[in-house]
Amino acid sequence: MQAVASQLLPVVALLAVLLVAAAAQHHGGAGSDPLDVAEQLERAGRLEDAASTYRAAIEGAYAAEPAAHAGLGGVLSQLGDQQGAVKAFKAALKAGGKPKYGIQFNIGLAYMQGGRLSGAVKHFKLAIKHNPEFREAHIKLASVLKDKGDLDAAIHHLQQGDTSLLSLSL
Repeated sequence: MQAVASQLLPVVALLAVLLVAAAAQHHGGAGSDPLDVAEQLERAGRLEDAASTYRAAIEGAYAAEPAAHAGLGGVLSQLGDQQGAVKAFKAALKAGGKPKYGIQFNIGLAYMQGGRLSGAVKHFKLAIKHNPEFREAHIKLASVLKDKGDLDAAIHHLQQGDTSLLSLSL
C-alpha cells in the first residue's frame, strides 16, 4: 500500500503544481493565494492544515477552480481518505481540470488504494483513452487486472506500459 502511495505522490504533485499555477494566473498572481498556502502546508507535511485550507478555498472564491479540488484530492489521498480523494478529483474534472488523463489516473489510484478494483479499472482505462501512451496507467491497470484474475488483459497492458516486455506471454 505504501509503495502505491509513494508512486501517487509525484503524479499528484505534478498535477497540483500545474493546476495551482493556472489558478494563480487566473486570480492575478501569487502571494496570499489560498492555493499557494495549501501547497506550502502540504510540502511542509501539514496535511490536515492543507486539507482545511483547500476546503476553505473551495467554499470561498475557488469553488470552480480545478486546482483547489485536485489539491484537496491529493492531500486526502495522502491522509488515507480515498473516498474523499475520489470525490475531490471528480470535482476537479467537473470544473474542467486538465490534463484529464492525470486526473483520471489519480482517481484510479485512489480506487486502487481503497480496494475498489472495478473503479480503478474504469479510471485507468479512461486515463489511457485520453493518453494512450501513458505508461504508468497501463502498468497500474495491468496490476489491477492481475489482481482481478484477468491475466491476458493484464499482460497486454503490462506490455503497453513496458515495451521491453513485448515478448512476454503465458
